[in-house]
Amino acid sequence: MRDGVPMIEFPATVRNFSEPTKEFEALARQGLLFHNDNPCFNWMVSNLTVQEDRKGNIFPRKEREQNKIDGPVAAIMALARWLFEEEQIAFDTEAIIG
Repeated sequence: MRDGVPMIEFPATVRNFSEPTKEFEALARQGLLFHNDNPCFNWMVSNLTVQEDRKGNIFPRKEREQNKIDGPVAAIMALARWLFEEEQIAFDTEAIIG
């Protein structure tokens, strides 16, 4: 922020993570998640589990402290921002057309 780089807050809440985590999982299952077969990313994805609440929302988790999931979580956060932007664009388009 000091250098003028725009920053966006992304609170680690179920509300912010549920839909993009579901989308991330769907992309992975469909073979549409490309990362150049990076062994570190593969390992982190293998450490990723989800916790589901009683409403069907999910949140990325790891089973053990030594398991790292930072890469996939960052990807899920980026996916969340992209999904939000897509919704915003659709909303703005409807506002212009409608």
